[in-house]
Amino acid sequence: MKYINKLICVTILAIVSVSCIDEYDCNLNPAKPEEVAASEYLNSFDMLKKYAADQTAAPFQLGAYLSPSDFLAKELPYSMLCTNFQALEIGNSFTPVSVTNEIGDPDFSTLQTLVEETGAAGLMLYGGALLANTEQRAEYLNGLIAPIVIPIVPESGVTTVKDFEDDALGTIYSMTGNSASTVEEDPDGQSGHVLRVGSAETPANRSYPQFEITLPEGRVLGDYTTVSIDFRGGGSSGLYGSGMVMAINGKTGSGYQSPSGYGCSGDVWGRGMIVMEIATIPLTDEEKQSAAFTLYLGSGTGAGNYFIDNIKMAYEKVASGKTVIDFESDALSKEYPMTGNSVAKVEQDPDGVSGKVLHVGETGNAANYSYPKFQVTLPSGQKLGNCTTVSMDFRGTGSTGLYGSGMRLRINGREKTYNSPSGYGCGDGRWGRGMIAMNLADFELTDEEKQLTSFELATGSGTGAGDYYIDNITLIWKAEDIIIEKTAEEKKDILTAELTKWIGGMLNAGSESVKAWNIVSEPLNSNADGANTFYWKDYLGDPDYARTAVKIARENSTTALELFVSATFELDDNSAQKAEDLIALIAAWEADNVTKINGINVLLHLNYSKNQAQQQTNEATVGHLLEKLAASGKQIRISDLQMSVSNAGGTVLKAAEVTADDRLLAAGYYTFVFKKYFSVIAKEKQYGISFAQMSETKDGDVVCPWNVNNNRTEIYIGIVDGLKQE
Repeated sequence: MKYINKLICVTILAIVSVSCIDEYDCNLNPAKPEEVAASEYLNSFDMLKKYAADQTAAPFQLGAYLSPSDFLAKELPYSMLCTNFQALEIGNSFTPVSVTNEIGDPDFSTLQTLVEETGAAGLMLYGGALLANTEQRAEYLNGLIAPIVIPIVPESGVTTVKDFEDDALGTIYSMTGNSASTVEEDPDGQSGHVLRVGSAETPANRSYPQFEITLPEGRVLGDYTTVSIDFRGGGSSGLYGSGMVMAINGKTGSGYQSPSGYGCSGDVWGRGMIVMEIATIPLTDEEKQSAAFTLYLGSGTGAGNYFIDNIKMAYEKVASGKTVIDFESDALSKEYPMTGNSVAKVEQDPDGVSGKVLHVGETGNAANYSYPKFQVTLPSGQKLGNCTTVSMDFRGTGSTGLYGSGMRLRINGREKTYNSPSGYGCGDGRWGRGMIAMNLADFELTDEEKQLTSFELATGSGTGAGDYYIDNITLIWKAEDIIIEKTAEEKKDILTAELTKWIGGMLNAGSESVKAWNIVSEPLNSNADGANTFYWKDYLGDPDYARTAVKIARENSTTALELFVSATFELDDNSAQKAEDLIALIAAWEADNVTKINGINVLLHLNYSKNQAQQQTNEATVGHLLEKLAASGKQIRISDLQMSVSNAGGTVLKAAEVTADDRLLAAGYYTFVFKKYFSVIAKEKQYGISFAQMSETKDGDVVCPWNVNNNRTEIYIGIVDGLKQE
């Protein structure tokens, strides 16, 4: 190149001048240092946009990317761009992620300001992407088209089980130990009848009043979650103590605080302050299904002398049901298959109480870690994932399965071990009705298993001497939330409205000043992933998604738009094929004879290779790509133009490692690309070339027309040579 040759000549002259001074005593002026001479030579060129203006093709604009914040700061990068370039490239500076909040409300104010400032600076502003798969508010968009979920609302309320108003004064309630509990008038004269526990003369020494409770019709103990009471006592007569005590059917709960711990004060009523969880009491399934039970409660103290009132139980019942295998419809002696040895036969209950039961194992043929199998089909609408518990009745002895190594539950062959029957509270040689309750949360169902509506269930006691009875194998399931899926058309309408809001907002912010936009970005990239990725064509359809975007853009603009399809090219063996695929895709979109795409925006990433064979291939690939694009008949724009340099072995060098000589070679590659663009692309189709960055960065590998100190580099010469008319 003539400019590079001139730079070399300047360097040689500098060297000759220095030699003259060393060898002869002459009066010549000292030669300038080589770096100074090179810098002066680089600075002798005019601004880049002067050479770009020499291009007679009307649409051509030389541009560069600069972030909106850097541009609006109006510092050195702003000045460099304004004096050297004709257009500002904003790239992906304005995307739904950066402009729109989590609930879909956009803020285009920065874009509006940028449009005003570029206009004032005499620059063209090339718009960003109007439709892309990446940098979307995917969570928000997915939420718009998500199913409508109507949750099952638990039936809840409070049952007052004792308020003592119907009891005659002087009524005595039995105690678990010493002292007495008597119905008296409220000492504060507020709430009528209350129960006095203990007295000054005979304090209740860890003794508590007992109540026989019968719940309202339709309610069972398992529906209830808490028991609350009003409490009035002094510090020495129960306010502090060792904690509240509550038991149902003689089984005590745990973790209850003293009345003071619940916030009660001395000798005043703490109305409803004491609330005790029922879940801490180890109730059996049978007890949970009962509506009648014995309750006792009180303050854990050796000097009890206090009042209680308004014993209330809160309930919360989620709609549920159960699937029961009770063997009543089976013929006697019917055998169920086993997972291993022995047999399981239907027999009469040996206690003559519950009809037919299943006898697992038998004398002389014990079930050795072998369990009966059942094929279960849940009711319509239910799935295994809705099931919470598998419970059963069990009757066995200590030597035939009561102890063992734990109950086993198998679902489609996958097994989980639970507590032994004795651990669940079953007695020796008698029925434990509903005592065995295996929690399916412990089974850790897989997502696939949760979707099952029919499956094989096997269960029994883990023992080598199994000879026991089981009955009423029950799967408890909860009702599902009501889920209403949106139709494909509904989703399409919702997303079309969102796309209209986005594209319309961007075009309105660009006003009539921004005439060129990337209407679709990276349409060939189907591998994008991440939280901000959303594939519009999955819901709007292909080619409808692109046609819809074009239609929205043209209907929402007050000026004639130039709409480009944007795609990144890394220049490899697939570049030409990718160009063909892109052109074919655009043709398919335009096949409706309504959709019109004006141009193709090529994001071009170059690498100059010091391996000459590879570099020849690189240049041939660029030429082939541009020829393919030219054949489309569309306007062609190169953007995000950047170049790295690699050594002969293919290792990419940091910009700081690239020598002046190598920069000259890379500059020649830039010249080649520009000249090829101008020679291959028809004049009227040359829409412009835009750089990814103007200046190099400290640790980056992109060589630029300016270095990290914003001084011109040899790359500047290559761009000038590429732009300058012959």
